[in-house]
Amino acid sequence: MTRPQPLRLTLQGDTDVVLTRQFFAPARLVYRAWTDATLVPRWLGKLPGWQMVECTIDPREGGAYRYVWSDTEGHSMGISGQFIQLVPNQRIVTKEVFDEAWHEGDVIATVELTEEDGVTTATTTLRYDSQQVRDDVIKSDVAWGVEVSYAALDELIEVLG
Repeated sequence: MTRPQPLRLTLQGDTDVVLTRQFFAPARLVYRAWTDATLVPRWLGKLPGWQMVECTIDPREGGAYRYVWSDTEGHSMGISGQFIQLVPNQRIVTKEVFDEAWHEGDVIATVELTEEDGVTTATTTLRYDSQQVRDDVIKSDVAWGVEVSYAALDELIEVLG
């Protein structure tokens, strides 16, 4: 199977990070992987030494989600969020916050899915409260963590295909 192009990270305006990546799968499958509580733990945050130990998702506008990861040394990291907009197979908009303040404020995340010839491009825009917060997140090497997750999503897609 041909591998997707590498994750592309760009900055937009003062507060936004835009992450773009292709998946060799129909949009309906990528959307399902993003919104199904049985699938999300199989790819999201699959960082070395970490495991998702809690995943609850109520995939409807106004519905909540909760993710918690633990590492081999007993540390944990949690995120709580709410779905602002869901357009099946096309768009997911959420507002989320980490349990421990990795940065100030919430994040508004917009995932746009566009499919052409069975290849889905996911464009995720992360909007932070300020340029300083956005720049701090970039310094944390957010792209590496996202790409690790997306590589796990590639593997999941192959299994589900």
